Amino acid sequence: MIGMALQQRRASLRKHVLITCSALGLAAFLLAGCGTPQPSSQGERKAEPQVATAPAPAPGAAATTGQPDFALTLEKKEVTFADVSVPAAVTIKLTAQGGFDLSKLTFRAEGLPDFITADFGQVTASGNEGSVVVQFRITKTDAERADYPVKITAEGEGVSHTETITVKVVKLQC
Repeated sequence: MIGMALQQRRASLRKHVLITCSALGLAAFLLAGCGTPQPSSQGERKAEPQVATAPAPAPGAAATTGQPDFALTLEKKEVTFADVSVPAAVTIKLTAQGGFDLSKLTFRAEGLPDFITADFGQVTASGNEGSVVVQFRITKTDAERADYPVKITAEGEGVSHTETITVKVVKLQC
C-alpha cells in the first residue's frame, strides 16, 4: 500500500511540475513580444513584434515619399525642319510633387549639331502644373538630311529628369 501511495504521489508531482513548466513557458513567450517568429543567429525562431507598414504603390504609380520632385513630359517626341526660316517649337509639361518649386528649374539640350540651337522660354506655372516652350532653330541652309536624338534635361533643387526628342532635318527650303 505504501508503494502504491508513493507512486500516486510521484505521478501527482510530475503533473504539477509539467503544468508549472508549461505556464512558465507561456509567460516567457508572452513577455517576449508574442509576435511573428523570426530566425535567430543559431537558426532558432524567436518572437518579434509585428510592425505595421504602408502598402506599396501600384505598378506604374509614382512613389510618394514627400521629397520634392517633378515630372516632365514632352508634348511631341519628334520635330521636323523643312524650312530654315521656321523654328520648331515643343512644349514641355511639368508636374511638381512634394512642394517642388517649378520656377527653379534650368534646362539644357544635348546632342544637337552645331547648326541647330535650342532656346528655352520661361516656366509658366499654376499650382503644381507648369510648362515651358523650347524652340529649335536651324542656321545652316545646306544641312544634310538626318535625325538627331536630343536629350532635354530639366534640373533643380538637386533633382533632374531627362526626356529624348528626335530632331529631323529634311530637304530644306530657304
